[in-house]
Amino acid sequence: MAAFYVLELWYWLQRLYRQAFEQLRQIRADLVFANDWSALPLGWRLAARWNTPMILDLHEYAPLEWEEQWKWRLFAAPMTVYFLRHYAVHAAATLTVAPEIAQRYGEEFGFLPTVVLNAPEYVALEDHAVDPHTVRLIHHGGALRARNLELMIDTIRLCDRRYHLSFMLVGDEGYIRRLHAYADRVAPGRVTFLDPVAPDQIVPKIASFDIGIFLLQPTNYNYSIALPNKLFDFIHAGLAVCVGPSPGMAAFVREWRCGVVAPSFDPAEVAATLNRLGVDEIRAMRQAARVAAAAINASTEMTKVVELCNRLLRRAQAAR
Repeated sequence: MAAFYVLELWYWLQRLYRQAFEQLRQIRADLVFANDWSALPLGWRLAARWNTPMILDLHEYAPLEWEEQWKWRLFAAPMTVYFLRHYAVHAAATLTVAPEIAQRYGEEFGFLPTVVLNAPEYVALEDHAVDPHTVRLIHHGGALRARNLELMIDTIRLCDRRYHLSFMLVGDEGYIRRLHAYADRVAPGRVTFLDPVAPDQIVPKIASFDIGIFLLQPTNYNYSIALPNKLFDFIHAGLAVCVGPSPGMAAFVREWRCGVVAPSFDPAEVAATLNRLGVDEIRAMRQAARVAAAAINASTEMTKVVELCNRLLRRAQAAR
């Protein structure tokens, strides 16, 4: 119990949480939406004060979010477990981003979140022909060293000359400069770095490409089962998808037949997978991506959230 007391003390010693509570306690809400595990003590204190239901939105499987880092394992992981066991049981509902994560929360913590996929709004975009002599690959997202983005540069180096890779990255400027230098050295003229755009402009920006690529090595549990927003950006842009054997993304790509799954993360095997593709196959996968986008989008996914909120509000009103 002493350890748990220390965790509570540490949390409420943080100025951010104390200020948030002091500002929010002055108002009154009908529903509390706790954004990730770190908002749990704050969200529950407010929900109890107002006698309102709380929804907990868990983006990842929290106890293993950065499991490869010793500081996370030593301090943050025990805190997430304590908060989930102590506070999540009070949540009227929970959300998460992948079926495997929901199942694991159910098995280990006793609550089963609703799965809401990270899909953008559906927009019908104009298609384009695939040039058999110039096949354009795109990767966008955070410039995180842990993701080893060099793998995609090594892949394009080994691909047929018809393939060209573009990055559109945000974040670590030093790492982006390192990727520039590495691409110039090992794949000169075959890798382009684009300026990033606002999130709502990503899909129309990348729609002129042919294939979206993401090689995410499963260095932690959440990476292995990830269904990241960029996967859904790819399909909404009408792109074929190339991924490594990450279980979450690989299962999605196979289910919807919207891309290829390399047998490993070895750049030579990824390149061989791409080199076997013909124009007709790429065109068919791009069409399958459009079918997936029509079925999985912000409208279909947010409908789950809206219906959940309405149900909880009706229940709370009936109980008063």
